[in-house]
Amino acid sequence: MKTNTNLKEPADTENNIKTTSDLLEFAEFIEEWYEKKVGMLKLIIKNDSATIQIGDTTFDAEDRISRGIRLGIILALDLIGELPFSNTNKKR
Repeated sequence: MKTNTNLKEPADTENNIKTTSDLLEFAEFIEEWYEKKVGMLKLIIKNDSATIQIGDTTFDAEDRISRGIRLGIILALDLIGELPFSNTNKKR
């Protein structure tokens, strides 16, 4: 059996582990951020009798603008879809 001699082990295994750990932390951060933002958007859609405030401007729940905002959120959530990765190494 012929072995591939072009493959080399990383010189600094400890540093690579830290990098992997950092990447996993970042992935967990992104997942939490995504879930929080999507949850907030879904809450706006679910509470269709609530007013919408953007900055200093408030829109009545039945206002055409509020309905348009909710429609835009529905469209945005549909386009965004699910997060395109999952972290199977989550800290619990």
